[in-house]
Amino acid sequence: MDNAPHLSDVQQLNLNFLLTVQAALKHDRLTASFKFHLDAESAALLPSMSVRDLIVLAENMAHESLCQPIGNLPALLTAPRSLAGMLCTAGAGRAAVNTPAGQPGMATG
Repeated sequence: MDNAPHLSDVQQLNLNFLLTVQAALKHDRLTASFKFHLDAESAALLPSMSVRDLIVLAENMAHESLCQPIGNLPALLTAPRSLAGMLCTAGAGRAAVNTPAGQPGMATG
């Protein structure tokens, strides 16, 4: 009998993200906080959560991704692939547009 939760694509993404960030925080909190742009409270809470807690959290987020695109994603997608690392670094500090894709909006930041 299959007891594994059946997750949507967004739920699976969220669970993978939470598990990855949690593992990174347990290995090196400072580096993980920088890589994943975590605030101090999130960096303190995630390592103490159980896998079951993370699964339940992901199950209850069926339509909203925890992963937000960087602010310069369109430039990253159209630029030469060899520039991806540099563009990610440049776009990391910029906020993504807070509206759904294809909707008018202003970046915050």
